[in-house]
Amino acid sequence: MIDGRLDDAATRPWLQIQAERMPGATAVVCETGQRLSFAELAAGARSVARRLLAADVGRDSRLALLLRPSPRFVELVHAAQHVGAVIIPLNDRLHQRELSAQLEHADPACLVYDDEHAELAGALAARQGHIRAVHAYRGWQDLPAAPGPLPERLVLPQLHSVIYTSGTTGSPKGVMLTNGNHLASATASMARIGCTRHDCWLSVLPLYHVGGLSILLRAALGGMGVVVHARFEARAANRAIHEQGVTIVSLVPTMLARMLDDAEGRPYPSTLRCALLGGGPAPPQLQERARQAGLPVFPTYGLTETASQVCTATADDAVRHGGSAGRSVDGVDLRIAGPDPEGWGDILIRGPQVTPGYFRDPRLTSRTIVGGWLHTGDLGRVDADGRLWVAGRRDDVIITGGEKVVPDEVEAVLTAHPQVVDAAVFAQRDAIWGQRVAAAVVLELGAALDASQLEVWCRRLLAGFKVPRHFDFVAALPRTASGKLRRYRLRDPGPDVLQN
Repeated sequence: MIDGRLDDAATRPWLQIQAERMPGATAVVCETGQRLSFAELAAGARSVARRLLAADVGRDSRLALLLRPSPRFVELVHAAQHVGAVIIPLNDRLHQRELSAQLEHADPACLVYDDEHAELAGALAARQGHIRAVHAYRGWQDLPAAPGPLPERLVLPQLHSVIYTSGTTGSPKGVMLTNGNHLASATASMARIGCTRHDCWLSVLPLYHVGGLSILLRAALGGMGVVVHARFEARAANRAIHEQGVTIVSLVPTMLARMLDDAEGRPYPSTLRCALLGGGPAPPQLQERARQAGLPVFPTYGLTETASQVCTATADDAVRHGGSAGRSVDGVDLRIAGPDPEGWGDILIRGPQVTPGYFRDPRLTSRTIVGGWLHTGDLGRVDADGRLWVAGRRDDVIITGGEKVVPDEVEAVLTAHPQVVDAAVFAQRDAIWGQRVAAAVVLELGAALDASQLEVWCRRLLAGFKVPRHFDFVAALPRTASGKLRRYRLRDPGPDVLQN
């Protein structure tokens, strides 16, 4: 709860609440410098909401978004909440074939696009046949505005969004998230970080990802400003932090590394009090670099299925217990199922943040959510003080000669080498041992390092069975737009295995 004033957030659209309480406060700042107050943003959202209703996009209708982050994108997110429509933010980095499959599965009533995606949107709409494609700006003005008052009642069990996962396992699925899921996640996140209406959040994560979308919703709930960048660019992100009063930023490890490289030792301002770091484990030396630069790192663990954060460590806790994702946020129960003698097992989660299931996939839902507990597929342990330690996907664990190898442990050793920028550890089939440990490694530009030298480095710090038997030196690792490693593409590489 922010400033003790979220009592009506369970029953009314969140942006409208802030427009009434603090109409002149800045809600959104764009890269162009354009600023919108809460009153201006809410007026835009209400105008869009009226046009949605006129286009028969109302309660339970699905609204696909294929446009770059912009004020109109933010307006659509809040307009949908006004009318009870379900937003489906699409990943514009996917192939047309993949997007078409998602649209066929989601069956939206309307697809909203912008100039950058006009050709792609036209092809997708033509392929689906019955989907109405509307330009986010020019086409929108041609739609009539529905007369009469807008719906003002928010229903917590109502679906707010269906987010198709980034596909780290190779099989994207539509995660359903309700208004209640987002409300529980946002309030718990803001309480852990200590947000107030004086905060300003820098958004550089994709808005089709739950990490990016959740920033917009937290900002509306907490009365915070948000600086929205259409794409991540390290220099632009650093400039915003120094010049636009940013106090909080959400990042994945690759983004943080690029920002530190761009900063070239220049310290970050004391006004930046939190760098929320998720999307996968961050090498300890990367976190230390950030702290030395005056950038407080808050490691976090979350999933699309939990509307973002589940556990978050404060900056102080991250220093004292490096490698931990911290304690669970308010309302979340953690359980480790089937732990081994060292306490490692499957991470299970229960709480109001947890998705009701997967869109049009009851079989997957029943397999994943059992007795109210979400089976994450991640491997972890909880220490005596309640801190979560995550070792990655259970499917990623390598069994070689009967010994268990957790890729994250080996990757941490590899990236600790001063000439290694990034690394991914994966299994290769082996006729004798069943599986063997292999690694794909990205070196610093101009580095002269070979496999034998890396093997020596690993043997100094790892048990022999954990040392990679094969090294691939690559230009980049296959990651999603949110920075998560597509490890499956290394285990079974295709022609574009090195594409980021």
